[in-house]
Amino acid sequence: MLTAIDKLDDLSYILYWKSMNGLKNCIDLSHKANELYSNIMSRENINLFHERQKLENYNREFQSYAIDTIVYFQAMIEVDLNKWVKKYNLPNESFSKKWKNIQEYFNVESNYFNGWDKVYKQYRITFLHADEEKVEKNIKKFNDLSIYELYDSIKNGWFAYTEILYLSLEENNIRKDSLEENWKQNKINQQIDDLKDSLYNFNQISQELVSKITKEVKNSNKEDCNE
Repeated sequence: MLTAIDKLDDLSYILYWKSMNGLKNCIDLSHKANELYSNIMSRENINLFHERQKLENYNREFQSYAIDTIVYFQAMIEVDLNKWVKKYNLPNESFSKKWKNIQEYFNVESNYFNGWDKVYKQYRITFLHADEEKVEKNIKKFNDLSIYELYDSIKNGWFAYTEILYLSLEENNIRKDSLEENWKQNKINQQIDDLKDSLYNFNQISQELVSKITKEVKNSNKEDCNE
């Protein structure tokens, strides 16, 4: 399995590591941002502008690592998909069509791929093959990207990829729960933390913080007028 590969010249493994490292950092930054946000909202007499700058820095890092996660994960899939297309003499079509063809070849009927394909089309294509129309259409969606959407898309993509990888290795006697178990082991290997519940995305945090700043400025102005 991919998680056991340790050859540094194996392109799939390098791309896999880069993507999982991006996901790990996105999760860590989301947890940090939400902890900072909770601390800000529960305290008085705090420098809101300074704390807001910290959150904006977290947001920029998150977006950078989110792009890494998406782009490198897609590249990992394509490296092996192209090998399979050649090996099984399948049509060399678009990425989505090639994936459907490999699923048909192995009689795979799962919908895991669809959970990844949506994010791939919205973001990976936008950033690597961007024209003004694609950027305008998808950049707001990317700014609103939650850690849950990113995590779920990678997990679904991992399931789709691993399912075919098992079959290409002729490991046909896998248990039904093995995809979930493999994902858990992948998280352990990459030191990826479990996602906490009820995390705000960065846009939500920013809106709440701006509201708090605005409220405090208004209160300060009222106090000045009363003096």
